[in-house]
Amino acid sequence: MPDISKITLPSGTTYDIKDSTARSMISAGVTFIIAWNGTETATAANIPAGVKAGTVTGTLAAKDAVAGAFYLVKSSSLPSEQTLDLYDEYVVVKPSNDNTTWFWEKIGDTRLNLTDVVTNVTLNKQTDSVIGADSTFKITQPTISLATGATAGSGVISVATGITSASASGDNVTALTGLGTPSTAKVLGSSATLTNTQPTIALATNTSTATGRVQVATGVSASKTNVKATASGANTAWNSKDTKAAVTGYSDTSSDTFLKSISATSKKLATTSITGVSGSTTASKATAATSQTTATGAGTASTTNTDWLKGVSVSDETLVIGAATMNTQSTTQFTFSNVTVPTAASAITVATGKVAASDTNGDTVVTAASNGTTASALTALGDPTTASVIGASATFTVTQPTVALATGATAGTGVISLATDASATTTYLGATASGGGASINSKDEKTVVTGYANTTSDSVLGAESTITVTPATTNIKATATGAKTEWNAKDAVTVLTNASSLTVSKGNG
Repeated sequence: MPDISKITLPSGTTYDIKDSTARSMISAGVTFIIAWNGTETATAANIPAGVKAGTVTGTLAAKDAVAGAFYLVKSSSLPSEQTLDLYDEYVVVKPSNDNTTWFWEKIGDTRLNLTDVVTNVTLNKQTDSVIGADSTFKITQPTISLATGATAGSGVISVATGITSASASGDNVTALTGLGTPSTAKVLGSSATLTNTQPTIALATNTSTATGRVQVATGVSASKTNVKATASGANTAWNSKDTKAAVTGYSDTSSDTFLKSISATSKKLATTSITGVSGSTTASKATAATSQTTATGAGTASTTNTDWLKGVSVSDETLVIGAATMNTQSTTQFTFSNVTVPTAASAITVATGKVAASDTNGDTVVTAASNGTTASALTALGDPTTASVIGASATFTVTQPTVALATGATAGTGVISLATDASATTTYLGATASGGGASINSKDEKTVVTGYANTTSDSVLGAESTITVTPATTNIKATATGAKTEWNAKDAVTVLTNASSLTVSKGNG
């Protein structure tokens, strides 16, 4: 088996790792005792005190060892792939002649322990192309398309495509459109005055007595006196006035014009064909981050021991270890995140927002409305002028006068001369009243409306009416297409990825 006796480091310095001269001398006159060969259970008494031999710890004291002998104990760090010919070497050190001061010393072993010595470095290089710092991009803005028939939701609006019906409800009011010619009548006003006329009293003789008749003498010569009858107390009383306030006119009537029908102008919605979206897919978006220094995968030879190892060889029992420095480059780092982009669907027909005289696809919509038939309706009668008049239920009481006869009157019309203090033939004199009554001095005549024979009316919408317009609607959704990022100058750089690994081979103990 070949041996390695020297190590040459990258700096060029060579180190001995065994004393060849001493080994030559030992092989000529020194005794080697195999205390444990590693294949059998060790005997503690044959193993230097304190040395582990498998599961056994040695108990052989230094004073009891064979003089000048090397005790060989199978190395516990021997790799499994090695053969059983590597041992740890122990000798007794005698610092004085007092054997109580003697102790065991491990002076080495029969192999080189390369446990921490790198024998080979393998770079498992995994690369990928990344976007370099000099890359340029061109961003194309998307084309926004409107599509109808979308499902209602966020980002979707509902628009009217036409009016399917219109109605008004809730407050129909009948308005007067004309009063016609009123019928009138003359009535007494509240300022009318009455004059009571006393009746004319007529005297008449009668052959018989009766209530209200007096017996008077006639056809005699006697002293006379004039008798005159007077009437008083005649009256007409207005018992129940039944005063009515009658409308004599309306001074502040007002009217307004209302719409009975309208004339509508309609056109077709102009349409066009657009391509909507049928769903979405996921794409990656790259965002430039801070540049970093990365390895290129190559190296430059070095003579510095602290650099990473490269190129290990053995020549004439000398292990030569080379070194190198890692070549680097500046690499722009990128982060990637998923974004959702739309995917195209079949083309659909949508309204452009304009109208045309005709279109085979668009619905009919009202573009203008003008006044049609109108009529005038009274909106208010104002405050009427009124006057108090005698109602049909008014009653009157006529009181006949009291007739009084008085003597000594002056002869004249209505006065008769009667004899007094005489006996004569008699007759019965009675008096009757006529012509008494009441007359209207000032009629205060008023013309009042007794009715309207030909009023006309029509139904109009009141202030509380609810007008309901039912439009035909469709959902419109905007979709974006055509947005893209063009990589104009790629400046692709090959860099090591995280999948790269560095395998270091070390020597076995």
